[in-house]
Amino acid sequence: MSLIRRTAALTRGRTRTTRPDETSALRGEIERYGWALRYVEATDHGPSVAYTVGLGLRGLPELAVRGLAPEPSWTLLNDAAGRATAGAIPVPGAVLTGVVAGVALHVRPMDDTTALAVAHEVCASRGRVRAVELVAVPEPVRAGSA
Repeated sequence: MSLIRRTAALTRGRTRTTRPDETSALRGEIERYGWALRYVEATDHGPSVAYTVGLGLRGLPELAVRGLAPEPSWTLLNDAAGRATAGAIPVPGAVLTGVVAGVALHVRPMDDTTALAVAHEVCASRGRVRAVELVAVPEPVRAGSA
């Protein structure tokens, strides 16, 4: 599957609201690509978090990953979001493979979505923001595969 490169924004700190012009640009990005990406850098209070914005407008959960650098986060989220919009919706308890070589993504519920501030702004009319967290777990190396 070929994915168009989505733009992403980097934010310092845990939460950030968007200005009206940024919200308009963000909605345009969601309309054009189906979702947008945001990245919040780590603070003394917690690890970085990267997440999708706009999947909730399609009735899908937003996707989030924690503790990764921006580029790997965006690559992982773009692939997983593309799969979700194609019908492979990640549900808690599922394990996604083939997204990142040598890594299995365990899907966990994300009950506290306060770090997904921009998703809350964009999807506010839909009520509560639903999200799942993709947790990267190295796959075991099989004997003879090295």
